[in-house]
Amino acid sequence: MAILDLGYRAWEGVKTRRGTRWMDVARSSISLVWRAFWLRRLVIFATLPSILVLVLFFLYEQGHDRPEMQRAVVGFVQWSSRPTFGREIVSGESMNQYFQKFQNAMLQDPKKSRLLVWTQLIYWFNRSPQALMCIIIVGMVGPRLICYDLRSRAYLLYLSRPISTWEYILGKISVLAFLLALVTAIPSLLVYFAGLMLSPSYGVFWDTWDLPLRIILSLFFVAIPMSSLCIAFSAFTSETRFANAAWFSTWIIGQISYLILTGGEVLRVRNEAELEVAIKKWQIVSPYQLLDTGQRWIFGIKELNLEVVESLVIVLGVATVSLVLTYRRFSKLLRG
Repeated sequence: MAILDLGYRAWEGVKTRRGTRWMDVARSSISLVWRAFWLRRLVIFATLPSILVLVLFFLYEQGHDRPEMQRAVVGFVQWSSRPTFGREIVSGESMNQYFQKFQNAMLQDPKKSRLLVWTQLIYWFNRSPQALMCIIIVGMVGPRLICYDLRSRAYLLYLSRPISTWEYILGKISVLAFLLALVTAIPSLLVYFAGLMLSPSYGVFWDTWDLPLRIILSLFFVAIPMSSLCIAFSAFTSETRFANAAWFSTWIIGQISYLILTGGEVLRVRNEAELEVAIKKWQIVSPYQLLDTGQRWIFGIKELNLEVVESLVIVLGVATVSLVLTYRRFSKLLRG
């Protein structure tokens, strides 16, 4: 064959659909990060609190003939829902009023009490132990996904193929969303279905049918902004330590600032109603509090109000800005 006849040829094999090409980026990235032994151990360790939630489910469901068992579970729920610096977990109600609902429901309507207890336990699992693990996992894995590609210029290999910049970014975000699902949504769903099996009848499903949907919605509400922000930090540096510092500083400084500011309001304001309003305005300085407010609304613990709307707007705004900045960064790199 003459040399002039050689050149690029059209691909004659089966082509991947355009809308699923980001999955190839996600699949290859997951296989790489999952090789890390420390990550597998960290994910397993992060799922251990789900055992406690499952035990509490069992005690509550088997305690119909033993009220002291149910009271113990409700006591744990009350402890886990304690307010911070005068802030009420349940909007518009004091803690005593909220848990009076538990006592009344347990006596008058067991179905309603079951939904309250199950929802509060799943919410506690997602916000207290798992929130910290999510921050650690995203902060340790996210920068490696982008910084290593920038350092080795491996992103050029991805984008030289029929993969757009948005598909590349979506694939990387999907890796972090997958890891977050492993430590939040999947254990929560397993605990939920195990609770159904431990219940006295299968009719319990109709009392709590919306809880799996709330768990999945909560995952998206947490995974999208967290993954987008971490990817944005990583897109502007090839050094993972700088991205790690930016990520963890955002959470640590934000929460410390929130505690200091709300603590000052407690010392300054004596009226309980005014204190509640004064504390709510400082949630904007803490990413943790913003996500917490949105999740409480998703799980039905908090009613839709101005505080929730503010949380949703800020969280979705941060995710949108992070995605746009990441896209512009890679577009600039490709233009050279």
